Amino acid sequence: GPSYGCRGKVLLPFEENSSSKIGVRFDKPISEGNNLGGICEEGHGFFCN
Repeated sequence: GPSYGCRGKVLLPFEENSSSKIGVRFDKPISEGNNLGGICEEGHGFFCN
């Protein structure tokens, strides 16, 4: 996952369900990153708590 201090933007907030993870697109590729279901570049997305 992302290291502390990585910059990104929330793309999938899931505001209606506070127990869900949020989808964040990071500026740089991160370890274990994904593409958030096809809405960002491969390796830049991550589902955070």
